[in-house]
Amino acid sequence: MNSKLGCEASRPGLGQSSATQRGWVSLELAMSMFLVVTILVCLFAVQRVVTFQGALYDSATQIARMAARHDSANLNRMKRQLPKGVEVKIASRDGMVTVSLADDLALLPGWPTIPISVSASMLEEGA
Repeated sequence: MNSKLGCEASRPGLGQSSATQRGWVSLELAMSMFLVVTILVCLFAVQRVVTFQGALYDSATQIARMAARHDSANLNRMKRQLPKGVEVKIASRDGMVTVSLADDLALLPGWPTIPISVSASMLEEGA
């Protein structure tokens, strides 16, 4: 009998109570849930950055189109509709209008910001 107990004690997993085994399952479940939540937070962050960048690119394209048409009334209206804090740069060179928009995106209030910048170019009309 003693040799049997000694053999069981030397193998991992044998001789453990079912309560100890349940503890390991709880630990594995907790680690799995932590990883799932971490992955979801990362996916949310990527989705938020891509969505914001797409919205800025759409605005840059519209502003470039209005600047290329010399439509100052709609150009000023579009600039006012941009989110607060967006930096707008409009450059015209060799018949090409280039609009650059830049902003810092905070994924959640109090978190560090991520710099986002986009640019769009259009040929000037009448050039």
